[in-house]
Amino acid sequence: MVGKAVEDPTIEPFKKANGEGAISYYMKRPKTLDLTHKALDGITVPLMRDILDSYNGFHGIEILVDVGGSSGVTLQLIMQKYPKVRKGFNFDLRDMWVLLAWTNDECLKAM
Repeated sequence: MVGKAVEDPTIEPFKKANGEGAISYYMKRPKTLDLTHKALDGITVPLMRDILDSYNGFHGIEILVDVGGSSGVTLQLIMQKYPKVRKGFNFDLRDMWVLLAWTNDECLKAM
């Protein structure tokens, strides 16, 4: 299945495997979508903690905008470590994480 998906990069691999695109698939399955969001947060939290242990680039920042911030967990972790960030804005469309399943051309069309 994976081999066939990469042979033709113009077609979304998710669609090949499931018979429909990721957005329509998950919109019909809200419990699965919620579980997927929780899984992504579960990956993000330890990764961001490691990053924040070594990256000090948020000193002096008072307002921070996270574009494409999904659930906002990254912004929340940054604001916890850097209390001088007094305002944080998280912008995302709930279902845009599915860009991970799209081809580059499909992502460019959506943007």
